[in-house]
Amino acid sequence: MDAMVPKLISVVVVDDDESVRRTTKLLIESFGYRASIFESAGAFLKSGQLNDTCCLVVDVQMPGHERFTAPKASHCRGLVHPDHFH
Repeated sequence: MDAMVPKLISVVVVDDDESVRRTTKLLIESFGYRASIFESAGAFLKSGQLNDTCCLVVDVQMPGHERFTAPKASHCRGLVHPDHFH
């Protein structure tokens, strides 16, 4: 792990597929980042972690408008962080 990477960086993964959530979390943590996983944008928004999130990874193939809820909510609250859609 690179000594220059701060461990306080928090990455959130929102995906309705449990195996994708778990493996993506393990991958992110293997690089020294803190990772949290959620099965829906609603669960993430209710968690209270929005303000502590530095990067948001969202499954664009989730049903309905779920895939846009978390990024939209963060931008509406004035939070700017990288969003990655997979």
